[in-house]
Amino acid sequence: MDRQSILGYILIFILLVVWMWMSSPKPGQQAEQQKAVATQAAQQDSVRRAAAAVAHPPKQAPTEKSIDPLGKFFAGRDKGREQIITIESDLYIAEISTKGGVVKRWELKKYKTWDGKPVQLVDYKKNGDLSLLFATADGRLINTHDLYFERGESGSAQRIITGNEEVDVSLVLPATNGGRITKTLRFKNGEYGFNTDVTFSKMGDVIANFEYQLVWESGLRYAEHNSVDESSFAYGYAYAGKELTEVDAPSTESKPQQNLSGVVDWVAARTKYFALAIIPKAGTSDGGYLEGSHAIAPDKGAIEAYSIAIKMPFKGGQEEGGSFRIFFGPADISLLKSYGVGL
Repeated sequence: MDRQSILGYILIFILLVVWMWMSSPKPGQQAEQQKAVATQAAQQDSVRRAAAAVAHPPKQAPTEKSIDPLGKFFAGRDKGREQIITIESDLYIAEISTKGGVVKRWELKKYKTWDGKPVQLVDYKKNGDLSLLFATADGRLINTHDLYFERGESGSAQRIITGNEEVDVSLVLPATNGGRITKTLRFKNGEYGFNTDVTFSKMGDVIANFEYQLVWESGLRYAEHNSVDESSFAYGYAYAGKELTEVDAPSTESKPQQNLSGVVDWVAARTKYFALAIIPKAGTSDGGYLEGSHAIAPDKGAIEAYSIAIKMPFKGGQEEGGSFRIFFGPADISLLKSYGVGL
């Protein structure tokens, strides 16, 4: 290559460098261009996201109105006016509440606590006990404890029975499909306890899993001053096939449970001197459940509580139900034997 050609290439290179320098944006212009490019990209991304949102709208968070733990069959039954029906016999004073259809008070007239007060066996802090538990066809687990029943009969809210007198308290829980649950408690003077009949009318499309339970959730109130001593006598029991199943909760770490299937003759809870038993009509039950808890009480005390339940079959008929005897009184051996079921 001759000298003239080399000079020509050098001149072309110099011209290209000068042209590139003159064409490149100043620093401020360069920043503006980058900002413009970023803004355009963000706008395009926003458009893409908006289009995706229209094509696939996100699921809205359920509103408070749509989250109804009672479902469609018992919606609104958690609101109402509580009525108390008082039953007084020679042995006890009982209070039955239309809120839950539960036993709210069970005061024994012939027994006193350590400080001279009448023995009251229901834990009043839990607002009563003896409720129904079942699943519904719309996927709800219903405990009737806080649902408002309607009185199924007129008459005085205070009844006194003497001699051989009996009195019925009928409570009705309507469902929105036109069905209803009727809970009838029958009290007879001279007996520690009562009979309970549960009737389901037109509930075949409501109750799921072919089962319902009659449950007592909160154990029995203590009557002794020394709660540790009374806890040493507290247990939950189930009796089936002439075999006794027992649960004990001796410490806060223990959470004993027993889930029984098949025919169960009865379930029960006791303290040192008193007991509660749910006894279904012979051969009708479909299982039982026991659960214990242990809580610390003041002055280094201890309180044990036992939840008990009888499982009952539900076949979905136009009208069906179950019958139960409830024993609720002193754990006197002769009295317990009189029931003839191995209490």
